[in-house]
Amino acid sequence: MSDELKRGLEGVLVAESDLSYVDGEVGKLVYRGYDIEDLARGASYEEVLYLLWYGSLPTREELETFAAELAAERDVDDSVLETVRTLADAGERPMAALRTATSMLSAYEPEPDADPE
Repeated sequence: MSDELKRGLEGVLVAESDLSYVDGEVGKLVYRGYDIEDLARGASYEEVLYLLWYGSLPTREELETFAAELAAERDVDDSVLETVRTLADAGERPMAALRTATSMLSAYEPEPDADPE
């Protein structure tokens, strides 16, 4: 039995994943084989999301279709937007405003668990 005390998850393999690789000691983050610095310099949010979901970077046509699908799901009720504006005008911290808006959004989903996708 070892008397060495390990703190946190140091040295503990949590899971293996094809999605990402992290080497914290050298500051390396890789998504699906692509270095995060390269993605940050040359890929859009939608391209990186597509990469994570589908395993490859999209073609131009795939990206256009995917971006349109995402945009169709972005509708936010005016009352949520007004609340965020009010919180911003009042000097509320951004994360607190985001938390409030996220809670409000759940009220506008009629059956949140009805669609498994």
